[in-house]
Amino acid sequence: MRNLLSLLLLFVFQFNFSQLNTIDKNRLIPRNIDFKGCVKNITLTEYQFNKSDSKVDTTKMISQTVFSKKGKVAIVKLYPKLLNDFTRIIELDSLERIKTVLEKKEGAFEIFIRQYFGSKTEFPDSTFINNDNYKEKYVNHFKNNLVVKQEHFVNDSLIDNRLYKYNKQNQLTEELYLNPENPTGESVVFKSENQLSFYPNRQVIYEYKKIKDTLIISKIHPDYNNQEVIKKIKKPNYTLEITEEYDKSFLLKSRFLYTAKDSISDITYYYKGKKEIRDYYKTFTTPKTITSKWKMQGDSSDEEKNSITTIDTLYDERHNWIKKTYTSNNTSTYIRERKIEYYCD
Repeated sequence: MRNLLSLLLLFVFQFNFSQLNTIDKNRLIPRNIDFKGCVKNITLTEYQFNKSDSKVDTTKMISQTVFSKKGKVAIVKLYPKLLNDFTRIIELDSLERIKTVLEKKEGAFEIFIRQYFGSKTEFPDSTFINNDNYKEKYVNHFKNNLVVKQEHFVNDSLIDNRLYKYNKQNQLTEELYLNPENPTGESVVFKSENQLSFYPNRQVIYEYKKIKDTLIISKIHPDYNNQEVIKKIKKPNYTLEITEEYDKSFLLKSRFLYTAKDSISDITYYYKGKKEIRDYYKTFTTPKTITSKWKMQGDSSDEEKNSITTIDTLYDERHNWIKKTYTSNNTSTYIRERKIEYYCD
């Protein structure tokens, strides 16, 4: 059976105000492949340095991303250590949707994932996942280019399905999970004295409200009386997204993500009592620095801790970056190097 890490990376279920998308492209396509101009491919090598006692451990990751002449991702190759020995190939179509994922097994490549698309929607008609003797299939049913039902099969047996409802603005309003083995709809079911089975929430309701320039989206779990609220503000020069998680009326967590042209502010608070802050994490990122501040309950000292990481960037003649060095406390902690090939050379 394939490595568990591969499964965790590939099967990411997105519950954030959209239909269930079996394959999350954002988890599979490498980051740090931004570019200007007529780039043909980018080979990205990343080094992470972890110091423990007097020893420094180095982690190396390599990927190669091939682009079409329209600047769309066409192929991604992932390498464990050596550039001439890749272990996973990801193929995308002209709309940058994942068609196939191939993985090397016993020296030969096999199709691990295949997706079929019948329209221009981001959701496939079907997804097939071949994990040795465990074969999965997801089938989407559409109405007006919106997924209204998804069926999930394992080894050709129907395991569960989901139903989706929308409002007149095509916004998702309800998600209903149905499992033939769990007619009660409970999330935790005792099947025997020492065996538990866990299921997703049976029903999720989505509500939308617009107050001036702020869009408020509520994701509600009626069975457990908890909800997640997202507030989005989009301006010409910045965006702000505020996420709040509630257990009944108790605020558990809030996150403030502020994105401007050359900076990102990411602040998360964890609460106790009546909106009393227990822990917090704050990160401020610019092209040249990453500044972090945090405070955690239970630390040996009750003081705020902080770190500053500087980023030194080297560019090629076409103004695309080819090396970034991250330094903290006069020590390099991370290095990203890119080899870029152009169509227009």
